[in-house]
Amino acid sequence: MTSILNLRKHGTLFVLDDSPSAASVRPHRRMRQAQITVDGRTVEATVSGHQPVGVEVAGLLRLDPSGTHLPGGGGPVTWTMERHRGAYRGSVVRGADRIELRLTRRGGKHVEITPSGVWPDLELVALAASLVLLSRRRHDRLRAMAIAGAGSH
Repeated sequence: MTSILNLRKHGTLFVLDDSPSAASVRPHRRMRQAQITVDGRTVEATVSGHQPVGVEVAGLLRLDPSGTHLPGGGGPVTWTMERHRGAYRGSVVRGADRIELRLTRRGGKHVEITPSGVWPDLELVALAASLVLLSRRRHDRLRAMAIAGAGSH
């Protein structure tokens, strides 16, 4: 399966377009916590790290560079995230199966998600990973504004 999904901002929600499931993320004010809803089931997600690098979703999954766990087993899983030339990129890999994510650094209000392989909980994993990218971009923007403000005095 390889089709591009887009997580787009609609008011206070980010909604997963092009998905067979109704799926969304409702971030809290600081974007360190959120409610993830897939097909009417809502779970709490919490971003980890001072500089956001991972996320834990209600004991169901954990994406973290130091150790990742997804529901259903299926072998070892890795999560990586990086800033690269105008975009934040994330990748969840389990064997030959991958979910690639991309969020522009400037102004873009959507995350592009490209899954390949078999992912029983695709929407949940994709929304959790997207939350990390959105949180990291917000963190970096606030830090840049603080540095600019301190430098102008």
